[in-house]
Amino acid sequence: MNVDEFAKKLTPPALVTVDEFADGMHFAYRNAKQLVEDARTLRSQSPARAMALAILAMEEIGKIFLLYEIVISNAGRPVAGTEVARSVRTHSKKQLAFAMYGSHIDPSQFGYETDVPQEFLNLLDRLKQLGFYVDLTRGGFAAPSHFGEANEHLADWAIDAAKERLESLEGLHSSPDSSREFIQFGLRTLTTVVDAVVQSGGIYSPDAEAAVREALQRIMTECDTQERD
Repeated sequence: MNVDEFAKKLTPPALVTVDEFADGMHFAYRNAKQLVEDARTLRSQSPARAMALAILAMEEIGKIFLLYEIVISNAGRPVAGTEVARSVRTHSKKQLAFAMYGSHIDPSQFGYETDVPQEFLNLLDRLKQLGFYVDLTRGGFAAPSHFGEANEHLADWAIDAAKERLESLEGLHSSPDSSREFIQFGLRTLTTVVDAVVQSGGIYSPDAEAAVREALQRIMTECDTQERD
């Protein structure tokens, strides 16, 4: 094996385009779905491993939101590959993105029954490690099998939380084309909001907030009409 050539293949490209962002969001969705399926398969035999895999799925779901944030904040322009890679590499950042998804909207609209408590968010990375490695706890060294047997409910919680979010994302990221359409919708929304702010007299105009609300309401009405049609 030529290590240098192999290492070059693992480096990010110079630029990441909208189409590549769409691919990345779809691939992350598909991988998260497979991780959850693997976690469910392992649940009875190895709850700790199942919990760890489900947390990895959460991180992949969080990656979808981070990629979307990057492409929209750059208005669809190509973004440096090193910047994209750096933005989606931190585990805690992906976990936070997962936990925040839908938190500002009525959960009943998504059908979520499994919450992500703040105290769990701060422990997710440690829980993931306990699912794979022997670790030292207050009760002494704990092997994944011991930890899993004593905390099966954590495996169920992690699997359910990831599964519910994935189900709500199915129509948006089940294919590269659907992810691409989702990005384009976001870019159109951004353009509409910016235009509304400009027409209102600028960001410091007293009419700017109302103009943005009106623009967003118009977009939602158009979406509802398209869905009915």
